[in-house]
Amino acid sequence: MNHVTLENCILNQTTLAFEKCSNINATIDSKITSVKNPISGVIKAKEIDTLIIDPNKVDPEDTEIISEEIIDNKLSIFHQNQEDE
Repeated sequence: MNHVTLENCILNQTTLAFEKCSNINATIDSKITSVKNPISGVIKAKEIDTLIIDPNKVDPEDTEIISEEIIDNKLSIFHQNQEDE
């Protein structure tokens, strides 16, 4: 999906949100269960339980994630696996 805009939304029990989405402009007034591989844009959320960014699939620099708390950030795991190979 391209040009995804969500303003002042609540995402109840949403998993793998924004996967393969680009040009995101999202302000979420609730917790997001998980965000996976957004392509580009800005995502603002009160809390994200799990953030999954695979740098083999998307450039992490192209998406800005703004959140008071990210419980589990999978980006470091992907980077570590790349360095081990």
